[in-house]
Amino acid sequence: MQIKLHHIIAGAFALACGGVIAAPSLLRLQPPSAPEPGEIAAPAAAPVEGLVLTPSAAIAAARLDVLPGEERLADFIASIPLDNPPDPERARLAFLNAQNAASAGEDWSALDFAWQAILAGDDSAQMWAFYADINRRRGNNDQALLSALTAIAKSSRADQGPLYQFVGEIYEADSLNEPAIEAYRRAVDRGVRGPLVERLAQLTGERLAMRQFTVNADRDSPSVCARFSWPLADQGVNYADFVALSDNSKPNIAVSDSELCLEGLTHGAQFDLTLRAGLPAASGARLAAPITQNVTIGDRPARLAFRSDKYILPRVKSAGAPLSAVNVAQAEITIYQVPERNLAPQLQQGSALEELYPYAAANISERSGREVWKGIVDLGGERNREQVFGVPIDAALPDRAPGLYALTAKPVGPKTSEGGDEWGPIATQWLVVTDMGLTSYSGRDGVTVIARSYATGKPIAGAEIALIARNNLVLATQRSNRDGQVRFDPGLARGEGGLAPKLVVASDGKRDFTFLDLERGAFDLTDRGVGGRPYPGPLDAFVYLDRGIYRPGETVRLSAIVRTPEARAPEASAPLTLRVFRPDGSEARRQTLPPTSVVGGLYRFDLAVPDSARTGLWRASLHVTAADPAIGEVSYSVEDFVPAVLEVTLAPNKPAVDSTGITAKANAQFLYGAPGAQLRARGETLVRRASAPFPGALERFSFGLIDESWTDLRGDLSLPQTNEAGDLTVSIGAPKLPVASHPLEMLVRATVFDDGGRPVARAFTAPIARPEPYVGLRRIWGDARLSENSVAEIEVASVNWQGAPVAADALSWRLQAIEFRYSWQRINGSWRFHRHQRAKTIGSGALATDAS
Repeated sequence: MQIKLHHIIAGAFALACGGVIAAPSLLRLQPPSAPEPGEIAAPAAAPVEGLVLTPSAAIAAARLDVLPGEERLADFIASIPLDNPPDPERARLAFLNAQNAASAGEDWSALDFAWQAILAGDDSAQMWAFYADINRRRGNNDQALLSALTAIAKSSRADQGPLYQFVGEIYEADSLNEPAIEAYRRAVDRGVRGPLVERLAQLTGERLAMRQFTVNADRDSPSVCARFSWPLADQGVNYADFVALSDNSKPNIAVSDSELCLEGLTHGAQFDLTLRAGLPAASGARLAAPITQNVTIGDRPARLAFRSDKYILPRVKSAGAPLSAVNVAQAEITIYQVPERNLAPQLQQGSALEELYPYAAANISERSGREVWKGIVDLGGERNREQVFGVPIDAALPDRAPGLYALTAKPVGPKTSEGGDEWGPIATQWLVVTDMGLTSYSGRDGVTVIARSYATGKPIAGAEIALIARNNLVLATQRSNRDGQVRFDPGLARGEGGLAPKLVVASDGKRDFTFLDLERGAFDLTDRGVGGRPYPGPLDAFVYLDRGIYRPGETVRLSAIVRTPEARAPEASAPLTLRVFRPDGSEARRQTLPPTSVVGGLYRFDLAVPDSARTGLWRASLHVTAADPAIGEVSYSVEDFVPAVLEVTLAPNKPAVDSTGITAKANAQFLYGAPGAQLRARGETLVRRASAPFPGALERFSFGLIDESWTDLRGDLSLPQTNEAGDLTVSIGAPKLPVASHPLEMLVRATVFDDGGRPVARAFTAPIARPEPYVGLRRIWGDARLSENSVAEIEVASVNWQGAPVAADALSWRLQAIEFRYSWQRINGSWRFHRHQRAKTIGSGALATDAS
């Protein structure tokens, strides 16, 4: 079954979805951009009750942004007089001599040979790590430090852990404890464990400690979260064994980075929460003593919010505007009408389609519009639960005139900041009452707008449709034709700044009007197969060959069908330029195809492959002129190949790999008719994440944890020779798999060897079946960026390994904001910043899907 989650985005963030329900780090907010140099980064959140620091808090909580030596690293690397050009062979021999000298205890010789290897071009992380180690053995700590930092700069994050430990040991030997702590921390962050964790704890005086404790009551399902000084283990630890509640309840426990959260609690609950001693971090550090925290979960604050960011209300009968209420018994509803002529200025100022403040609502009532209705609506509902009610538009305005309306809702009773006092925003829903529906298409031919009736779905002819710029200038006005269509020229759509198109406003010349904001996110229809080809330009060429692989010395027979955007053949006088590129991307040939070779837009050309042509993938492209982009291209392989004399088939006995494994039948036949008997064979398997596990309707869903790591599992198969009929059986047992939330598949490949020809391989891919369902998410809004206070709709689907809907009745979800903070430091006249990141849970809950 597929269901939808809604979340109102507050603040200038965009929601990104990529993960699976019932897991940490599911939905994350995109980070804001880095602050400019000289700006002051936003301070960290103030500590709350429950913050626990160790005696060495000043050291343990601080993180150095730049280690000693890093500020000299660029100058150090730039000062090395590297050979030009590099000499890889001399570098290889020098490194080999350096290793032999080091093994013999001749460190001075090892240093000399290693330096020669670096000068000859061996600038690898392995070389610099070796050079750093020899320098440290000789007591050259400064040179060892710079060399190790260079090795870190040239290695991947996965390989940096031991190097940071090496750097930390140098700092510690020089009594630089704070840099040593930071280097050790970076080593632990990159996976180094064992004695280093204990040594880091000794230096900081820090074991595992709770840093912050928060109660999240403003949601349907409250939670409490404890943030620790070290990242927690994301798997392999049952944290329920280390958590005890005085009321003996068993809430869901979720772990994300250094945060442990108890979810599924109830409002009004009061209990003691105990975190037992021995609670482990991912690094191996443990909580030294139990921590008990008294927890009180109060009521949710009263709140009103309209649930929809849509603003079109057809004149036909309406079910009302959906109003979300929490702990509000009655709401005061006010409806304002804004004249058409005041629409563009309000959109330009940002006051239209946004939440109104009390002074803005008063301004509409007294100046730019009028109040048309006010009344009290009874809401009721269960306490502390979000309830959705329909504001009865039909009852309030039974004979509503076309136009722009604003609905506001305020709680009746004592005023609160959430309820909309004289300073706070008011829950607002904008509506355009109309029978005219607008659809716009933007492309190279400009902006096309189509007007239709909501009541009948038929085109509206004769409607006056205007294109409005950001600066409120009317760029163009046209009347719709009998198909309800108008088209604005491409030049108008290319305006910039204040002349960029902002609105399309339509009117029937009587009372009805509507508008369409061109800067809002467009519909994401990519799951319906709308990708297509790039726009070809004034000419489009379909280029094809007689085959796809050639030997050196053979002839490539190239053909091309050239057409205009109207699918007509170009004039016979139009020459084209043919360019041929080698496998390394360099141009091998350029030739103008004369007009005489054109017959109805058909070009033919024989292209000789030189006897000395290098093997690989070559490319031929057609251009109107050599400086223009290609209008068509084709690739072909040049290989010294031996033609296959075998035909091999490989077919599995079932569609998936289940608990009994899978079996496949292979058959080899010579092309001249004889069976491929008594031939050697070899097999291999590869278990990997399925790139497209569920095509079709589920293609746009993301399955699996966003931060789950995975390493492909490879295996070799010992296969017998083929029998007299050329048959053999490939049997694969059920693979032993680690815990994985992503859909997996197995690639099975069998290769049959012909002693007189080349081997022939065949493969198939089969999904790995499992009884547990897969849960996927899809962003309803596609790749568009969400605006502030818009609604983020997320579709949830639970399916089996075949992609069929299945019920999942115990799912939980979490919404996390990724917070970034930046600290700046000025080094050698240049600004550098270090980015700090943490995940903050801003919403959670439970849901269930059925099998429909």
